[in-house]
Amino acid sequence: MNKKEVIDEGTLLKNPFTYSLVIPASKLFLSETFREDRDGVFVQQSFLYDRVSSTRVFHSQDVEAALSLLSPTGLKLYVFIEQRLVNNQDWIQLNKELFMARFRVKSEKSVNSAIKELLRYCFITSSHYNSVYWINPSIWFCGDRLKKYPSSVVIKSQKTI
Repeated sequence: MNKKEVIDEGTLLKNPFTYSLVIPASKLFLSETFREDRDGVFVQQSFLYDRVSSTRVFHSQDVEAALSLLSPTGLKLYVFIEQRLVNNQDWIQLNKELFMARFRVKSEKSVNSAIKELLRYCFITSSHYNSVYWINPSIWFCGDRLKKYPSSVVIKSQKTI
């Protein structure tokens, strides 16, 4: 078994992708909230937020194991779904034709097999609509799971700052 290479982060320099990185953001000012800056001046509270939608993928050994069992088309479908998740929506309407065109899948039989794989490994589950599937929010979610599922929140630790 190979030993894990020891990495000195100080020698990594700068990530080359960051030279051309542009993150579109917006600044939101809170109308009646002020904070004191370093000079003792009260300024309107504000925060930045990323304007590009994102999906969180939650790390799990079980998920990694299930991903390793997927066929190439199953993995492509996983990525397709991940890229098409809508903010705070825990279901997806799967457009097979679009998937086939974008990921160069020639056979609808392959798509149906990939769907069965994602169903088998609990990435998605069926709904009463033929093209709609529930996504498993313990694996991935676009949005805020804490707000979407408040009754599922279990506080594991607390701290005061």
